[in-house]
Amino acid sequence: MRKTVFAIFAAFFSACANKTSVPGMELAVYEDPSGLFSCEGPADWRVYEHKGDKGHVQFFGPAGNSPFGASIGIHHLHPSEAWFVPIDKYPALMSSRAIPRERMWRGQKVIEFDYLKKPFEIHGKVEPGMRKHLSVLIPAKTGYFVLDHSVNEKHHHETTQVFDAVVNSFRPKD
Repeated sequence: MRKTVFAIFAAFFSACANKTSVPGMELAVYEDPSGLFSCEGPADWRVYEHKGDKGHVQFFGPAGNSPFGASIGIHHLHPSEAWFVPIDKYPALMSSRAIPRERMWRGQKVIEFDYLKKPFEIHGKVEPGMRKHLSVLIPAKTGYFVLDHSVNEKHHHETTQVFDAVVNSFRPKD
């Protein structure tokens, strides 16, 4: 009896320890339609799946935010793509000012870097300030995944925990 109760508590606490959380936000499991990955994403953010581009999705939010809100993108880069670059060259492709650094992810070292980018125009309006990008590159059996957080630099801290939850829950399947 004691062993059974202990096993139930151990399983419960193990599940809780592996559960990703963001205070005040519900996360939902997202399964890539092409079967390349799964992750947890913000349940109330809009999801845009890039048709014809396997392993590419964008989350836009927070809910009710302006068109210049945050985005979290996941994109699988495969070596067969014409514009594929090796993982160590990707940061420089995004910005000459990007400085790659190591980050631990699921017990392995991955590449992380950030950079600023001029804002883009949406519906004839230009966002004030600069967009800050934080990207994590995760090796896959074929190619690698780019996980990118993009938001106005003044509001970056507001959604960084959400991005960390997506990265920490990310599970490649290729």
